[in-house]
Amino acid sequence: MTNNTRFLTNKKKYLGNLNIHTAGGNQLPITTTGDISSSLTNVFVAPGLTSNLISVGQLVENDCRVQFSQSGCLVQDQHLGTIISKGPKVGRLFPIHFSLSPSLSLPLVSCNSAIVDYQVWHRRLRHPNSNVLHDMLKSSFLGNKHTPSLNDIHFDCIPCKLGKSKILPFPTHQSHVSQPFDIIHSDVWGIAPVTSHAYYKYFVTFIDDYSHFTWVYFLCSKDEVFATFKFFYAYVQAQFSSKIKILRSDNGGEYTSHLFQEFLQTNGILSQRSCPSTPQQNGVAERKNFHLLDVVRTLLLESHVPSRFWCEALSTAVHLINKLPSLSISNESPFTRLFGHPPNYSTLRIFGCACYVHLPPQERTKLTAQFVECAFLGYSSHQNDFLCYDPKLHQIRVSRNVIFLENVYFFAKHPDSFSSTISGLPLFTNSSAGPSSSRPLLTYQRKKTTRQHQQAESHGPLPDNSLAVDPVQASAP
Repeated sequence: MTNNTRFLTNKKKYLGNLNIHTAGGNQLPITTTGDISSSLTNVFVAPGLTSNLISVGQLVENDCRVQFSQSGCLVQDQHLGTIISKGPKVGRLFPIHFSLSPSLSLPLVSCNSAIVDYQVWHRRLRHPNSNVLHDMLKSSFLGNKHTPSLNDIHFDCIPCKLGKSKILPFPTHQSHVSQPFDIIHSDVWGIAPVTSHAYYKYFVTFIDDYSHFTWVYFLCSKDEVFATFKFFYAYVQAQFSSKIKILRSDNGGEYTSHLFQEFLQTNGILSQRSCPSTPQQNGVAERKNFHLLDVVRTLLLESHVPSRFWCEALSTAVHLINKLPSLSISNESPFTRLFGHPPNYSTLRIFGCACYVHLPPQERTKLTAQFVECAFLGYSSHQNDFLCYDPKLHQIRVSRNVIFLENVYFFAKHPDSFSSTISGLPLFTNSSAGPSSSRPLLTYQRKKTTRQHQQAESHGPLPDNSLAVDPVQASAP
């Protein structure tokens, strides 16, 4: 209840006969109702009130969790875990502060909304730190008309605290190359603690030293690294009219094989390998590992997406990290440095949120539902489409006609829609994490060999084995 209509949306004249009874026995008439935010709805306006009052029961009905203790009060979103408000204990009262700015009153928006909460962009952009988000808002990359102060966008994010590890930093790497693909850093990560829904257990990353743009390829075994590098080498030649000069990696057997070294020598590529048990010498790839795994854990923990979708979480992390400014390249994004123009942020949505995909004509009639509820799991690398998991068909639908409910995480709403355990990836050390990719999203999945298909079939089909996306994913700039 409040005495001010200034911050209300959806205002309506109150036509009921309720009055507010005060402790002094007075009755205050209610004149207006409206909403302040998605968490503060059905607000009564009584001009005679001297203080704003809030109903704990109303908060609970609006999917909020309210905790009281000797130290104060905490209000959280029940599904997302984000802190909506908090305040101290003053006597027997708990005064709390809610942001009443109209621009912040819509924390969750549809795909066509131009006004978004900074916390929504924080989740859309894979949980960057406040400085990065502030720089992007200051540059108006996100379509905002006003730039908030750094203090305005500093907030507690529980998934960030849970998912991001804290380790002592490696020495910083200063690039001295003058053009893309002079040096490519590479590493292999695996074996994954959870086999992906498409039977992948590893991934290999290729990181351009000049732009810090990163590509990731999913693998079933380390034996595929050589074939994958040849694929990447051909891609660089065809798409960028360039050649790789130096490949920097660790001393793993997947890089030191006779065939691999012969290919490098034949094509004039210098192989620079780190000493055994000295991963710091391959520091660019090692730091990328930690960074990407931090993002993957955060995305999975916040969205409740089953861990067997770690490939989709990693692809999304790659897609987003390449679009974000980086201090190591003068606050440019890897995408901008590689392609010469800024990326497009308008299609970004919150990973794991519920969405409704428009059904093609062959799957609907005039009397049946036109949309199907799915979970948003990333971005198509072939075109400007979205990847959405259909739990009824156990398939990934690729569509551009999608309605997003960014205030609802699909697997939190439907915890039984996937049989796998919902958990985040554990902390990994000295292993390679998949890279960051931006538009174009350059995430690849190698085709399984006949032997690998037979091995997979020998273990019996998984409930979602039709989920595999295209064997090779790429996109044009």
